[in-house]
Amino acid sequence: MIEIVRINILVEGVTEETFVGDILQEALALKGVNIVARRVEMSRKHGRIYRGGLINYEKAKRDIQNWLSQDKSAYLTTMFDLYALPGNFPGFDEAQRLPNPFDRVTKLEEALAEDIQNRRFIPYIQLHEFEGLLFSNIQAIDEVLRIRHQSQLSELQTIPSTPSNPTTTSASPSVTAWNSPPISSTPSSPPVPRRSRTPFRNTRSPKRFCASGRALAA
Repeated sequence: MIEIVRINILVEGVTEETFVGDILQEALALKGVNIVARRVEMSRKHGRIYRGGLINYEKAKRDIQNWLSQDKSAYLTTMFDLYALPGNFPGFDEAQRLPNPFDRVTKLEEALAEDIQNRRFIPYIQLHEFEGLLFSNIQAIDEVLRIRHQSQLSELQTIPSTPSNPTTTSASPSVTAWNSPPISSTPSSPPVPRRSRTPFRNTRSPKRFCASGRALAA
């Protein structure tokens, strides 16, 4: 019998929350990994919880610690973008001085784990914006685009083969410009404001799904 592993995942916005619930759930559920995702809590007002957008690390830290305390039988991981992390994020200043974005991610993950100090916590900082994940299946992107436009398969195929990845090619001295998305939004839906703070409404029961391979392997 497969032993079930439970992982909670704290994400920045609706796009990531939907991706984890609708895509990753089925992909890894057969491996015995069940995960629940929710957006990071940023504020409470008049009894309402506002989730979405990593604006302040201390508030995210409180959310991480609360979830770890509330669910002691599950692991917890994050899905935070390297792009536009708040300045009070653990290891932020040290990571800023590293020229290689991969090293920045490693430094930030190590600093985050050190700050949380919980063996059930597996930090994950995503190097690329969410849209970069779409390039794992370029043909699928083109099929969606062809619903309203001509095929752009040739143009799409050239993007991953550029000399540098999207993060390094758009690197900037500004700490808030570590990377930029290769495309502006998910092809099948209108753009979703990534840093907006919207009231959390549990419109559906929690789904079971799995985290990224990197988080599970940590």
